[in-house]
Amino acid sequence: MPDETPVPETIYRDLFEFSPTPTALFDEGGRGRLANRAFFLQLGYDPALLRPEALAFHELFDLEGAGAEFLEQVRGRGVVRRREMRLVTAEGDRFTALLSGRKLAIQDEEWLEISFVNTARAEQLARTLRREYTRMASLVENLAAGVFLVDRQGNLTEANAALGNLLGLDPDEFIAESYIKLFAHLIAIAAEPEVLQHGLHRAVLNVNETPVVEFTLDDGEVRHLDLTVFPVRDDDGQPLGWGGLLQDLTALREGAAWKLELLSMLSHDIRSPLATLKGHATALLTSHTHWSPDMVTEFLEAIARGVDRLTHQVDRNLALTRVETGRLGLRPEMADPARLCRQALERAAGVLEDHRIDLEIGDPLPQVRADPGRVEETLVNLLENAARYAPPELPITVRVAAEGDWIRFTVQDRGPGVPPEKQAAIFEKYVRGEPGGADAETGGTGLGLYISRKIVEAHGGKLWVRSPLEDGEPGAAFTFTLPVIPAVPEGRPREKRERPDDLQVDEARYRVLVVEDETDYQALLHTTLAEEGYQVEIAPDGGTALEIVRTSPPDIVLLDWVLPNTTGLQVCRSIRRWSHVPVIMVTSRTAQEDIIAAFDVGVDDYIVKPYPREELLARIRALLRRGETWAVEEKTARFTVDGLTIDFDLGEVYVQGRRIELTATELDLLTYMARRPRRVLTYRQLLDELWPEGEGTRHALSVHVSRLRKKIEPDPGEPRFIETRWGIGYVFKT
Repeated sequence: MPDETPVPETIYRDLFEFSPTPTALFDEGGRGRLANRAFFLQLGYDPALLRPEALAFHELFDLEGAGAEFLEQVRGRGVVRRREMRLVTAEGDRFTALLSGRKLAIQDEEWLEISFVNTARAEQLARTLRREYTRMASLVENLAAGVFLVDRQGNLTEANAALGNLLGLDPDEFIAESYIKLFAHLIAIAAEPEVLQHGLHRAVLNVNETPVVEFTLDDGEVRHLDLTVFPVRDDDGQPLGWGGLLQDLTALREGAAWKLELLSMLSHDIRSPLATLKGHATALLTSHTHWSPDMVTEFLEAIARGVDRLTHQVDRNLALTRVETGRLGLRPEMADPARLCRQALERAAGVLEDHRIDLEIGDPLPQVRADPGRVEETLVNLLENAARYAPPELPITVRVAAEGDWIRFTVQDRGPGVPPEKQAAIFEKYVRGEPGGADAETGGTGLGLYISRKIVEAHGGKLWVRSPLEDGEPGAAFTFTLPVIPAVPEGRPREKRERPDDLQVDEARYRVLVVEDETDYQALLHTTLAEEGYQVEIAPDGGTALEIVRTSPPDIVLLDWVLPNTTGLQVCRSIRRWSHVPVIMVTSRTAQEDIIAAFDVGVDDYIVKPYPREELLARIRALLRRGETWAVEEKTARFTVDGLTIDFDLGEVYVQGRRIELTATELDLLTYMARRPRRVLTYRQLLDELWPEGEGTRHALSVHVSRLRKKIEPDPGEPRFIETRWGIGYVFKT
């Protein structure tokens, strides 16, 4: 057996001094003899200030007696490995560690070597990895596209739920199986199995080129999909396997087919009237000198009718395009239902000239909030449909009446009617009346009712048909509804609740700025506030609003979220750069994240449309009562102290009567600080105010402060106005 020669202390010290594992030597009594740098640093001690002899093993533990118990185990067993215990740092912080110990014989002495691994950091990393894995797994699972991963051995390691939904299978059944099993399922339900098999084979062979395989499935319904195959590599670029991304292209294919169909239909609809126009125009050009005036007039009237028909067809197809793309572009406003009906009758006069119209309008009719052009378009579609089927000798009835919270519009004809089995489908695209009926003669496209239904539903209403009529006679009654807008009855004074004296607000003293681009809502808010006695000013866009707040600050701002070329959030953020004027966000957005975002940029209150009138007024009064403090401070037009003068309205700065030229950023910085004297303004606060988009830095801020001091301070080295609070920010002293 080899001699057990003790290891000299100097050699042992060299071996373990710079080891990354915290290690120390203790005598049998637990008093420190030697410790490496990692041991000191992990426990928060300075190796230069603390000698190993000052380390007491039992004092390193969170629980009393734990150290003595561990030493006893090491003495008894000789070696103890990776026991989980709680240690204490020099600052008193607790952490979990895996402690190991063993007995050593060095220079005829029994020593105990103790080392540990701090598991707190490892646990934190593990939690971070679990969180990131959960996030990525959630992202993959919630993708609409199917995703699967294949390892280097060709077995599936991951497959999300979307893959199963697309292919009608359970993804778990394919995990740990060869990818060939998944491909075999695809090939079995493919419309062209041989073509798909060849495409998949080539894709796997050329995975580094990210090939795409398009194919069609025919498993009860025809669907178009594509599979993108991609390589999977580690951080060093070494291959780990490959994956697939499966997407359903059916909707895209149908959309493309619909566009082609629409283009074909538009071409057909335009060519027919164009041929008529060309024929009449050519005949006039070649022979009109030999015709009587009546004949020329007849041809000109035919041309006019052809132009009207062409315009109508173009409008119809544009309407269909808007409907299909979901971009109706409604422009709602307050509208009179009776007026809408009369205007629709005027527009449809050309197709109704052979029919008698019975117009029945209820009284009184409340107003509706709707897009007049779209509602008239709906009525015209229904009138044209009625004229197409109704015999000329029988009247078409147009009826408008109020029913609860709705206005009902009805267009009724006494034609052949709509069969019961067709009444549900008649509002779909390209569904027409009876075969061989009026559609064939009048050129009906089967789009009018479909477009009308979409328009009505976009307004929150409903469109349906009743056939036969209520009296049992043949015919069809098409009815749609629009929600009414409750109105305050004219001539009845509005009741005003008495408020306690401490809640009273003298409305006539205050100016309200309404930032709203919709004219109807401008009028509504103007009327509401003016009736209360407020002075009301309207700003239709963000730029106008900011100019008003800068030059003639209001007492309160009512701010819409959606504005031309900007948002209410951006406007509020800009206002907060120089003003604390109360801001109420008035919007239809109800999402929690929107409300939080609004308060984060500085709004004082948030109210969702539609809202009770009294609630808006109460919120305004509450903010005005609390707003007296900022009003005195911020409406001051000039600031003067110790030879420094700032004209806030004109944006001019004077030092000892001499005008100083400042950059826009310097002026904003000085204005913001001067309006908040004797307050500590943090670096973050100033950065957020000067660069709200987050592009500012501490260095840029200090540069602007330094340049500003050189321009306004009598001695920039000993600043009089802008004082630095190191590590915090600045204070503007007066």
